[in-house]
Amino acid sequence: TSAFSTPSATPNVSPAFVRLGTPASVLPNGWPAPLAAPVAGPSEDIEEPNATSTAAKVVARAPPLDLADLEFVAKLGSGGNGEIMLMQRKVDGRPLALKVIDRERSSAAEDRQHLLAERRLLEQLSHPFLVDFLGAAKDGKRLFLGMECVGGGDLQSYLQARRVLSPPEQQLILGSVAVCLGFLHARGVLFRDLKKENLMVSHDGYLKLVDFGLAKEVGATPSARTYTFCGSITSMAPERFDSDYGHSFACDWWSLGILAFECMYSQTPYRMLGGAPAASEAVDAVAEVIEKVVDEEFMPNLLDEMEAYPGSSPRAIKLMRGLLTFDPDERLAEEQTVRSDAFFSGLDWESMLSRTLPPHLTLKPTPPSYPFELATRMLTAAEGQGDKG
Repeated sequence: TSAFSTPSATPNVSPAFVRLGTPASVLPNGWPAPLAAPVAGPSEDIEEPNATSTAAKVVARAPPLDLADLEFVAKLGSGGNGEIMLMQRKVDGRPLALKVIDRERSSAAEDRQHLLAERRLLEQLSHPFLVDFLGAAKDGKRLFLGMECVGGGDLQSYLQARRVLSPPEQQLILGSVAVCLGFLHARGVLFRDLKKENLMVSHDGYLKLVDFGLAKEVGATPSARTYTFCGSITSMAPERFDSDYGHSFACDWWSLGILAFECMYSQTPYRMLGGAPAASEAVDAVAEVIEKVVDEEFMPNLLDEMEAYPGSSPRAIKLMRGLLTFDPDERLAEEQTVRSDAFFSGLDWESMLSRTLPPHLTLKPTPPSYPFELATRMLTAAEGQGDKG
């Protein structure tokens, strides 16, 4: 589950703001106690003092996060080793998403490596469709990563509410992700966890890619490879299951193909032929999905069937065939090649990147769950105050 996954529509906390200095009893049940120890300064690292890796040295240059300037508002979601809180900055009233990581639950060397990589990538990468990093801090038990709060909820919720997407919506979603992947790959970064839950809809109708917990720097060379088995089964490329072969940038483009299928049909491809629900945690359901992923004939046969599906677009089918090619060496797996595909005909790439598309060509966020709706109101109010100033 993504650390940014949207909780149920019913809020689990009072909408009243709770200051970080208040007693722990005021916070929701099980919530971490308020900050007591000093936060990290500009020269401090969030890792252990004896950390000597290059990653730790890079992390040490991250900007500090002033937790004293934040007020707790609500819980946004949770993940394997942390939770996401909606905070409000006192200085300007803007919302902020605070990822709180329990250091004891992240004590394994591999977990620490992922945390360091996530922070390093967040602070070094800047793109219109990547979540902005706002700083980091620590106390004796927890790490804190501050990021912009994207108030429209995740793409999973958006698709569930919309059910059927218009062609401009499909182009904007897939085009935004394509340029994100091209940006990351040019810098030697594999994302490895592209899925609807890791794409957030902004209040102005664009996407932001979030959660770099599984991203990895492999170097910007065609021969770059990595072998770690991680990610979401339903979005993973076939080569991810072959530990001898390894995987590279082509695996992210396969995940874009899965996302394209979900945007076209509001369904994962592994549920279209009567298989077990992909979201199930049952072992037999997971095993069935894996069996389909590694079956070289499954995806071509499915796309053949989808050509007759009501509302199917020949251009969309062609794009998915390219992205979902079993052999990674034959896959449609470069940004410029994807952008030139006929599916994107008519999309104004420059206006998309500058976020100046006409409103009727952007996404139309439906009212999201309580915390995200509140975050949008906070951001709108803060921007209004800024305009007055």
